[in-house]
Amino acid sequence: QLELINLRTLVPLDFNAIRSSVERTGKVIVLQEDIAVGGYAEHIASRIAQECWEALDGPVITVSSDATPVPFHAALEEGFLAKSKLKDAVQKLLSY
Repeated sequence: QLELINLRTLVPLDFNAIRSSVERTGKVIVLQEDIAVGGYAEHIASRIAQECWEALDGPVITVSSDATPVPFHAALEEGFLAKSKLKDAVQKLLSY
């Protein structure tokens, strides 16, 4: 089962929607287009780990873009963005 939450705003953060999803699924991947360092995904993952740990069946996984300049060519950009890593993250999380 896969559930997608598209957060419209980060401030205020709808943590109740996140908590409900964690309680239903037991698994979490936080996907962001930004790079990991300085991105909001690490904060969200930390809060999930702290406040929802009893409901988790595996680690909270964050998926971010590479910490490199954004390429201009469409084919290179596709590999740079975090969504290109999402399939591997889902397979990893499903192994728990």
